[in-house]
Amino acid sequence: KSDDPSLLNQAFALSADSSPGSGDVTAINDAEMATIANAAIQQWSATLPADQKSVLSNLQFILVTDLPGDAVAWNIGDGITLVDMNAGGRGWFIDSTPWNSTEFRSSNDGLTARPNSLADGRIDLLTALVHEIGHTLNLEHSDDGAMQATIGTGERYLINWDTNSTDLRGALGWSSTGTSQKPAFPE
Repeated sequence: KSDDPSLLNQAFALSADSSPGSGDVTAINDAEMATIANAAIQQWSATLPADQKSVLSNLQFILVTDLPGDAVAWNIGDGITLVDMNAGGRGWFIDSTPWNSTEFRSSNDGLTARPNSLADGRIDLLTALVHEIGHTLNLEHSDDGAMQATIGTGERYLINWDTNSTDLRGALGWSSTGTSQKPAFPE
């Protein structure tokens, strides 16, 4: 486990809510992470006002061998997110079609992986990166959705597009009466 002093503040870590499985998992590479990072950036770009989009061009995602505890991704500030190469032994779901969620079905609390899909039993990298970009945008952990502090295997959370919600809008400094552009990512 890392003992890097910059990792002492766990306020911006996304942690797995389950123990690692017993099987071997393959570490992701920079190209796989870049593809999913671009999809996460596109989701945020579709919702942010023009004056806040510049933050998205300065993001860095760095693969690390092992984050402390159950952390799978960690925003350490200045737009830098550390990503555990194998999701803390749980394995990442690298979505080949991140603009849709066909590997998932609706559940009471977001999206859940369809049984026996590639997403089943793995941590969703798209959700993790959407979450960590949220921290770069000064969002704190919430009780549910993409900004909750933990993620389970087979779970996907997208940005809350409900224009009546003041949570995301308030955190980003928007009025609760405006509208936002819904991205080309089906929920």
